[in-house]
Amino acid sequence: MKLLQYVGTFDLVILRDQLLAAFPAWRVDYGNGVIIEYFGMAYDETNSILTLMVPNDADEQMVQQVIDGHDPSAQLYLPLSWQDILGARQAFLNLPNWATWTPEEAEAFVNADILSGMTKVEIEGWIETNVTNLDTAKTALKLVGGEIVDLRLICSKMAYSIMLLRNVAIRRRV
Repeated sequence: MKLLQYVGTFDLVILRDQLLAAFPAWRVDYGNGVIIEYFGMAYDETNSILTLMVPNDADEQMVQQVIDGHDPSAQLYLPLSWQDILGARQAFLNLPNWATWTPEEAEAFVNADILSGMTKVEIEGWIETNVTNLDTAKTALKLVGGEIVDLRLICSKMAYSIMLLRNVAIRRRV
């Protein structure tokens, strides 16, 4: 990755969309809601300095063209309707009850539930004590597999919740 800096007034939401339109390879959709963007932006409003972190092979002239054509006052997003807001709210309310926990409750649950709250040393001790043959190894692997599936479910619901909140804040023009 390399850093590029520009001076000016920028709207990061609009600029992000403009950069992704010019460089679609910077955004990879792996399916199942997993999307990775291979660039980053930071904007120092006090000094009007935009810092971009882009792939090493990025075409700097093309980036400059996007920057030069950027209009921070352009409206790329339509205003949300009340129906959109109610729909996003209802979808959020339909999440399981743990999705509405406080951060402290969620942290306590994950720490206590996943692998019964054991430390690495305690897990190693449990394995040494309980995994003595192929059958107990299978049982232990099944337990660990179940914990990983639980973590995957929690992470997917967290990502889903974040996207619902995003949808309340902005809506992309179709």
